[in-house]
Amino acid sequence: MKIRGFVITLIVVLGVVFLIFYLRVGDEQSVAETYVGKAVEAQIRITGSALDALAREIVSASVESGLPREIGEMRRLRPQFAVPMDAWGTEVKYEVVSETGFRLTSAGPDRAFGTADDISKEY
Repeated sequence: MKIRGFVITLIVVLGVVFLIFYLRVGDEQSVAETYVGKAVEAQIRITGSALDALAREIVSASVESGLPREIGEMRRLRPQFAVPMDAWGTEVKYEVVSETGFRLTSAGPDRAFGTADDISKEY
């Protein structure tokens, strides 16, 4: 009789715990959505760091011969230079904005330039 009461109590407790968990998770994002969001945030941080590293390389090369007019000129200045890509595999856009300044732009997660999720930095 004691075992039967214990089993019934255990089933009721597990049911209540499941119900509370189900109701709570139902109001929040799913686990998969949470991980996808965190992955995109990480890619954004990685891309920002990659833009900064690319900017340092451009500035370093420009000391010798001035800012390149286009990113392709970096190969002439530094033969080991590779075409810069963001975390989504899209080529980074390089624009000269002044005599001593330039802008690097990633298309962001949607891989399309000119949208709200672009990552752009001026140096």
